[in-house]
Amino acid sequence: MAQEENNDEQIKPEQFNMILLEFLVKNPIDYWNVNEIKETAGSKTLNYNRVKNSIIFFSNRKFVSAFSDLPPEQQKKHKRERSKPITSESYQINEYGKEIYKKIIESCLDPVGQRLLSFKKIE
Repeated sequence: MAQEENNDEQIKPEQFNMILLEFLVKNPIDYWNVNEIKETAGSKTLNYNRVKNSIIFFSNRKFVSAFSDLPPEQQKKHKRERSKPITSESYQINEYGKEIYKKIIESCLDPVGQRLLSFKKIE
């Protein structure tokens, strides 16, 4: 277990944040709680505290919307429409977050890097 967390700690913060943003961009419909993101965002289980800190950072920067920020009527509606449980600490990527993710990909990766990471189709 400690080895897994050490491997997670070796991921650079910017890479870690991109892993989380990519997961949220690829799964934009649902609200995801930190535990779900921790378990499913990476190829291995990610460190809970790092995921939580990154999600809070995203929330502060307005890249994601918190479920708890919705009016109570909308919260009830979303809970009825979804088959998975949604907690007050669930988050969903918003348009601004998608825009930021796209800008990072386009400005920080060369075409070869984009193709290798499956961000851009091979032409």
